[in-house]
Amino acid sequence: MNLLTSAKNSIGSILKNEGDKKKLSNVILPSFSIHFIAGLLYLLTNAVLTRKLGAMQYGILTYSFTVISLIVGLLMSGINNMAVREPPALLSKGKIELWKGFYLWSSKLVWFVCILLPIFIGGCIIIATFYLHILAYSNYTLPILFTLPAVPFFCFMSYYSAWLRGQHKTVLSFLPDNIVKPLFFLMALFCFFHFTLWNAIWARDLSFIAGSIFAIVAFYRTTRTDKIIPKYDIPGWKSSLKSFFILTVFMNINLRLDILMLGFYRDASQVGIYSLADRVAASIVIFQIIMNQISTASISRLHALNEKEKLQKMIVKISRWVTAISIPVFLVILFFGKWILSYFGPAFVKGETALIIISIGQLIGIAFGSVGNFSITTKNERITIFFAVIKMAILILFNIILTPTWGINGTAIATALSIIFWNAGMFMAIRKRTGLRTWIFG
Repeated sequence: MNLLTSAKNSIGSILKNEGDKKKLSNVILPSFSIHFIAGLLYLLTNAVLTRKLGAMQYGILTYSFTVISLIVGLLMSGINNMAVREPPALLSKGKIELWKGFYLWSSKLVWFVCILLPIFIGGCIIIATFYLHILAYSNYTLPILFTLPAVPFFCFMSYYSAWLRGQHKTVLSFLPDNIVKPLFFLMALFCFFHFTLWNAIWARDLSFIAGSIFAIVAFYRTTRTDKIIPKYDIPGWKSSLKSFFILTVFMNINLRLDILMLGFYRDASQVGIYSLADRVAASIVIFQIIMNQISTASISRLHALNEKEKLQKMIVKISRWVTAISIPVFLVILFFGKWILSYFGPAFVKGETALIIISIGQLIGIAFGSVGNFSITTKNERITIFFAVIKMAILILFNIILTPTWGINGTAIATALSIIFWNAGMFMAIRKRTGLRTWIFG
C-alpha cells in the first residue's frame, strides 16, 4: 500500500461527513501530494545551488529574487486576492455576466501594468546608478536588473493560478508554481555543468516563462467565456482593489523585510544562511498554505450566503487539521535542524538557532488559525491593514535593535515576535468584528 493510500485511510477513518471525505480524496490529498513533490524539488534545487554557488553567491541570488518577489507582490497580491474571492461569490449568486466582466477588466489591468512597470523600474535603476549616481553600485545591482525580465511572467503565472483557484480548480492551480516552474528550473540548471550565478539567474527567468505559459493554457482550456455578455462594476472593483493595494504594500514588505534589513546590516553570506533557515522553517506552514488555497473559495461562498454556523465549523476544523500536521514537522526541525541545514553545505549549519527561533514563532502563529486569509476573504481588509502596519513596525524596530548585534539570530527573533503578535492580534480583532473564532480551541 503506497503512502498516499495510507494517509487517505488514516485521515478518512476519523471523518464522518461524506463531503469531507470527498474533499479529502479529490482536493486535499492531491494538493498535499503536489506540495510534497514541490518540496522535494525545492530540496534538490537548493542543494545544487548552495553547494555550487556557496553562501555568498546564494545570498546574492536570494536577495535579488526577494526584490523581484516584492515587486510582483506589490503588483499582484491585491488583484490575485480578488480573483480568488470575487468569482465564487459572484457565481454563487448567479451573476455570471459580472464574473466575465471582472475577468476582462482585471486581465487587461494585469497585462498592462506587469509589462510596463518592470521596464520603468529597470530604467530608473540604470539611470540612478550609472548616470546620476544616486544609488550606489553593489553586488546586487546587476543581478536585480537581470531578474527583472521575470516579473511579467511571474505576474501572469500567479494571476491565472489565482483564477483557477477562484473557480475551484485548486489542484490544477498548484501545478504552475509548484511543479512546472521548479522542475523546469532544475532541468535548466543541469544544462550548465559548471553553472555560475548568472546561469542560475537565467535558468530562473526561463522557469517563470514556463510556469506562466502552463497557467495561461490551463486557464483557457478549462474556462469558457465566449458566449457570456459581460457586465461591469468598475467603481466597486476599483474600491476593493484600492484597499487590497494598501494591504498588499504592507503585507509584502512584511514578508521580505527581514531579508532586506539583514542584507543592509550584514553581508550576502549572512543573507544566504538566514534565507535557507527561513525557508526550512516555512515547511511548518506548508499545510496551512495548502488549506488556505483550498478553502478560500468556499469561505467566500459561505460568507456571501451568510452561513455563519457552517463557516465557524469549517475554520475550526481546518485550524485543528493544520496544527495537528504541523507539530510533527516542528519536532523534526527541532531535533534534526542541524542535520537538515548541513545537507546544503557546512556554512549553512550556522543558521540552526535562527531556524529554531523562527519555527517556534510559526507554530504559535498556526495555532491561532489562518487569520490573514480569513480576514481578507470575508472582506475585513481594514483590520488586516492595521495589524500589517503594526507588524511592520515591530519588524523594523526589533531588526534595528537586534540585527546589528546578533546578526541572523537577531533577525530571527524579530521575525518570530512579529509572527506571534500578528496572529494573536488578528485573532482577537476577527472575533470582535465577526463573532467567529479561527483558532484550534473553537
